[in-house]
Amino acid sequence: MPTARRRVVAVALAAGVVPWVVVDWSNGVYPLFSVGFVYPESMTVVGLPTYLRSVGTVPPALRAWPTAVALWGGGVAAAALDVDWRVTAGVLAFAGGSVVSLAAAITAQPSLTGVPVGAGALWLAAGYVAVVGRGR
Repeated sequence: MPTARRRVVAVALAAGVVPWVVVDWSNGVYPLFSVGFVYPESMTVVGLPTYLRSVGTVPPALRAWPTAVALWGGGVAAAALDVDWRVTAGVLAFAGGSVVSLAAAITAQPSLTGVPVGAGALWLAAGYVAVVGRGR
């Protein structure tokens, strides 16, 4: 795999490692990642698949979470398969928009505030893909 593509894949993967939404609520703060969320007080991790099994279906307000994960996964796959840079950057950018939508849905709930940290990471990854892609 050429070095430029490796870097693009690494950047796309890294955008999924940072907390996507930091949720502030009355009992503290917890980060929501692409793969799940963490309660720092108890160091309990609830993965997205576990969450989906426990609730049956995703509540309408939180459907942006699995959507963002699917888009991010598509962006990583597109980067790994060396799909046209515009597709890769676009999918990552849409994933960032979905993270903003998720944070807004969380903030709409009483006594919760969601800060979409991961949207910035996904948009930076999309920008990096665009810059690298144009130079090829």
